[in-house]
Amino acid sequence: MANFHYFKLDDRSERDQPLIFSCNLQGLADSIGLKPAPSVAHELVRDTFLTNLALAGEAEKPLSYSRHRGFYKRSRYRLPVFTYTNVVRVVAEIVREGLGIENRTRPGHRGRQSTITAADALMTHWRDLDAEPVYDRAAETIILKSRDEERRLLEYVDSPPIRAKRDQVRPINEMLNSLDVEVPAGAKAARDLLLFEKAGFDKQGRPTVKRHFVRLTHKAGRRIFAGDFEQHGRFYCAPQNIPGDARRTMTINAVPCAEFDFSAMHPRLAYNLAGIPMDGDPYDIGRGFERKHVKLAVLIAFNATDPLSAIHALVRDDDDMQISYALATKIVAAIFERHDVIRRMLCADAGIKLMNLDATIIMDVLEALVARGIPCIGIHDSVVLPERYGGDAQAEMEKSWALHSKGPTLCEIKGKSAILPHMREMRSTSGVS
Repeated sequence: MANFHYFKLDDRSERDQPLIFSCNLQGLADSIGLKPAPSVAHELVRDTFLTNLALAGEAEKPLSYSRHRGFYKRSRYRLPVFTYTNVVRVVAEIVREGLGIENRTRPGHRGRQSTITAADALMTHWRDLDAEPVYDRAAETIILKSRDEERRLLEYVDSPPIRAKRDQVRPINEMLNSLDVEVPAGAKAARDLLLFEKAGFDKQGRPTVKRHFVRLTHKAGRRIFAGDFEQHGRFYCAPQNIPGDARRTMTINAVPCAEFDFSAMHPRLAYNLAGIPMDGDPYDIGRGFERKHVKLAVLIAFNATDPLSAIHALVRDDDDMQISYALATKIVAAIFERHDVIRRMLCADAGIKLMNLDATIIMDVLEALVARGIPCIGIHDSVVLPERYGGDAQAEMEKSWALHSKGPTLCEIKGKSAILPHMREMRSTSGVS
């Protein structure tokens, strides 16, 4: 009898956890009692799979991996031992030993990988072991992915600009890995694993609780570009996954933090690229539309390829927003009217280039702060750091904006200070340049 089953795409609503090739706990298979590996390569692949599988199990997710032979050609993103043959053999061994349950995609299917789910036997051993996985700090930090649905990893040839990007990331990652980050708003689910829960309703209107896990074992990040090195390029690290409200309770090295972000960053960048001053609040388009709806719609409009796709992307029927197709159509039309002077950047796939620009600005800010010995975490268009360094953050943000976004529209920086456990009210500060 086959020890796997095929699944339909709509069988699982939760996202899978991808295999991290640079994460493993050496000797894990031996500690479980598996037979000695036939080779050093097999041993490394097996320990890596088992480690990732246990970590995914802690977060109540299956581990995704590819069974496509072409995926395992030589790559800068993983060690050469991760061949198709080694991976398939290791997965078969894990399933055979009762440590995981495999779920394969149908042959020829594209867009979703196969998964393996940790069995109770593995999770029991992992919890008893209480060990901490090791991450390879030499792993690639400059990632290039395709822009299609599969988001394939793309190979590239190093160049001086790419090496400069990698050199910029290195000290930032060294700083991130040295930080002691605590988030009182999160519940500790396991070692370095935080759980955040939010009450809500499912599509049938029944009460439900949404669960979100964030692992802080490895806090270093990487820059991810899309298609080429002029698109996207934002810096991603684990602390970014902490929900916004919970970040207000975060401490770095036991010190309360503040978060400073660029207000309406993409509209301001777009107006500067057009050489036109932005007039007033870009999310105030009149006609009584809710600001949160408009803010979302403007973000979508920058990233959409045409008005119809923007309208479809804006339609919402969830806990936070209710936006009908008719309302979405009116909002998108009003945005075009309000921002007619930058119309060429709306629904024209401009967002991915704006993200490249905002990433450049934030990376320079992080680099400057780290060079001054200031602990900090970048969250796309914002910076989280101990409150006493708020003035330093604003100064570096203003400097980087002036360097990379020349034009008549100045940046506006807003700060949110910490929420301590005994505080009942949120405090906030703001600064404008």
